Amino acid sequence: MQAHWDEIFLKLKHQQELQEQLEMTENDESWMLMTAKQVVEQIPGGLLTFPDGEQMPFRSVQRPEGDITMHLPVNWLPLTPMQQARSRTGSWNFQDQKEGVVFGVYQSEQELLPEQVEMYQQGFLSEMSRTKSSLIRLEETAMPLQDTYVNCYTNVFPLMPDPCLQIGFIRSWRGKALSVSGQFKLEHAPRWTSIMYAIFRTATWL
Repeated sequence: MQAHWDEIFLKLKHQQELQEQLEMTENDESWMLMTAKQVVEQIPGGLLTFPDGEQMPFRSVQRPEGDITMHLPVNWLPLTPMQQARSRTGSWNFQDQKEGVVFGVYQSEQELLPEQVEMYQQGFLSEMSRTKSSLIRLEETAMPLQDTYVNCYTNVFPLMPDPCLQIGFIRSWRGKALSVSGQFKLEHAPRWTSIMYAIFRTATWL
């Protein structure tokens, strides 16, 4: 039993150190396995090669509405019809159970202009903080995308036994609020952070 608790405390210490590193290096990608730029250059071709030689295949997936295409890892599977039925209307979701990754796109019916995105995000995150009291808000930024700006946020969910990192993007799309988010184990942040940004940056908006 003592060995079990020692393992938990060691894991928590590692997670805390990684979280502190994330907070101190918001604009520094040196702690990532690959920079977002490197991933952006590779995934449209269908294959991401990590510095150690590991390869991750990608495929192009189009949203059912036909207006958004994203490059996603082939191991990310869409939710089953039954799982999807339990999701909000307007959701498009994938998961990788082995890696513990959840990825989703959601377009609400709420009207949203580009200049209203920042205010919308503040309300969205405030509501999330209210309903998930353990949530830690790490970073909120604006990112240029084609002819508009997209708001981005990074949250930590200090869950046991696996704290999670969530990276989200909010934009106005066809006059409505659209959000994209990816969630994965905090300990895997060096691997997945740049990939989440690259998936969003390489999306095709029709």
